[in-house]
Amino acid sequence: KMLVDLGIYPNVSEAVRDSVRMLVTSKERPQGLPQARQEEIENIQEKLDQEVKKQVKENLKKPSGTTDFTPEEMSIRTQVFNTLRKTSESYGFSEVEPPAFETISTLTKKSGEETIGQIFTLEQKGNEQFGLRFDLTVPITRMFIEKQREIPKPAKWFGLSRMWRYERPQAGRLREFYQLSVELFGSKNPEADAEVISLAINCLTNLKLTKDDFYVRINNRKLLQGILEEFTTKENLEKLIALVDKKDKLKPEDF
Repeated sequence: KMLVDLGIYPNVSEAVRDSVRMLVTSKERPQGLPQARQEEIENIQEKLDQEVKKQVKENLKKPSGTTDFTPEEMSIRTQVFNTLRKTSESYGFSEVEPPAFETISTLTKKSGEETIGQIFTLEQKGNEQFGLRFDLTVPITRMFIEKQREIPKPAKWFGLSRMWRYERPQAGRLREFYQLSVELFGSKNPEADAEVISLAINCLTNLKLTKDDFYVRINNRKLLQGILEEFTTKENLEKLIALVDKKDKLKPEDF
């Protein structure tokens, strides 16, 4: 409007259009004006440039909790993923890929209230309710159940793909992330669990990590459940297990 008042442009639209054009070229300025007016216009132009850059930055902002991969970063990611795939295949596991979304009823089976609140739900346009997967264990298990009659046991599957969780982004926890999920169905032998643990260790060592770079925590829900049943009722068992799971996030006095 100031440029219009100075008589440089016939209307605001023309002024804005020329401002954007000059922002792109970074060189063109009106010519043949007195020095004082030229400086005034340049000051105004600088403010317009800053405002345009600000608007572009705000309107094209990356969603929080997500990651952009540049070509260099994609190259590194591809190498890491290839290592994880080759390691899984060396143990006899075959890769599968379930859909990015599942029905809400499938996603919420055997899930706590916290997980239910973290599901990215899709807009409901009919009677079906869908949500984006938050891990691969649930959809891969659904796949196995549907096809278990025609699949030889044990079934050794793995998936390496993108996940989504609607939660507050923080260090180590994004809203969009990748997960390697290794699933072994149809075996009750403890050797099956040992094989999966060995695979996980080899994934890290094949990425050139050493024994000094990581450690493995092993959890057995049945063992924990058996211990806790000595101290609580079955009605409170799930709440107590959830509390133990959050132990590291709580202050000692709160726990």
